[in-house]
Amino acid sequence: MKAKYIFLVAAAALLAACNNDSEGQGSKQEVRFTASLPSSATTRVVDNTWTAQDALGIYAEGMKGYVNKEYLNQGQTGDTLATFLPATDVDPFYLFSEDEVLFKAYYPYKADAQLFITTTSQNTKADQPGIDVLYGEAKANLNQTNANFRFKHLMAKMVLTIKVGSELTSAEVFDTQSTFKLNNLRHEGSYTPPSDHITVGLPTTAEWNFTECSHEDFTNVNGDIVKRVYTLLLMPQPMSDAEFVATVGGMDYTNTAAFRKKPLEAGMQNNISLEVGRYSIHVKDVQIIPWDSQPEIEDEAIIENHE
Repeated sequence: MKAKYIFLVAAAALLAACNNDSEGQGSKQEVRFTASLPSSATTRVVDNTWTAQDALGIYAEGMKGYVNKEYLNQGQTGDTLATFLPATDVDPFYLFSEDEVLFKAYYPYKADAQLFITTTSQNTKADQPGIDVLYGEAKANLNQTNANFRFKHLMAKMVLTIKVGSELTSAEVFDTQSTFKLNNLRHEGSYTPPSDHITVGLPTTAEWNFTECSHEDFTNVNGDIVKRVYTLLLMPQPMSDAEFVATVGGMDYTNTAAFRKKPLEAGMQNNISLEVGRYSIHVKDVQIIPWDSQPEIEDEAIIENHE
């Protein structure tokens, strides 16, 4: 009888364990991810919007094996809020309890979870999304399975406007021989997810000609360029050694004070406005504003030309 009783107890325990397993499997819920960026008037680098099929890498803190899963944007280019689903052959994230889970995501997704970034040759409109590194966090649990990532930019942005002064013509300022340079900046860096910052390299580039980098020209009714606006993605860094050099009409104009005044900060935008004259360049004060904001022009300094 004693052996029979022990057998019945063991069988009951086994049945209970099976029932518990069944309940655990039945209570799991798939996490649904959305991702938002600050809204703006005008691709992500310029105006904070998503592009169709943008890929995120997502991590779940404290959940073994839930690392660097690729999720793709299911929306359209231009959306500020997008829904992301697992890429082909990628298992989704599941939740099994009411404990809150912290999810971390980054863009752009890399299968080896390692991004090496250089800004010298990739500051073209086609290449900039590849160096516009984003990071976001979201939380979810079994009772709240919708997780919305609020992303931030880990790079810095500089918007540099070059205007034609009254003493010169558009053809002179934007002649094919004219060049614009930013010297002594750090252009190399790396990102290892799910970190919330970029590791910036120490070496600086003595001379960087950004004349052909991403820009937009604005013309008058006669088709003459009245201003050129450069949008540059750069490493967050101090600007203590920065030097701006403009070569226009065979003359070099150099300035350090206006560019060294404020650092380049992650997620922020430095605005600089220049007006090129025959004997000097007027430089509007450098401003640091949020990534998608419009600048407010402040006081100006003068750059004297050096022949």
